[in-house]
Amino acid sequence: MFFLDLPKNEKLIFSILIDVFLCITTVWISFYLRVGYFPFSKLLILPSIASIVFAIPVFYFSGLYRTIFRYSGWPALLTVSKSIFIYGLLFSLLITFLVLKIFQEL
Repeated sequence: MFFLDLPKNEKLIFSILIDVFLCITTVWISFYLRVGYFPFSKLLILPSIASIVFAIPVFYFSGLYRTIFRYSGWPALLTVSKSIFIYGLLFSLLITFLVLKIFQEL
């Protein structure tokens, strides 16, 4: 398999780039599901950047990237679950505070 044959650093960079793409895509899809259309505006830039800023360090420092290349099974699943939970908690808190701030200004 091509991906598994890559050197360690290239696999890491490739995985991070996929995560960046997925962070941006999920933010845009969530806005679409909320408002019913893609609001092409500066409002999507901050949540997209915040998603990336929270996701990549949480995934990296929790050992997610190291685990998915080295192991499979329950230890990998627990690491992935922990990383996704921490990221989801941080990102949802940020979005909640941003929305509350926007509504307070109205």
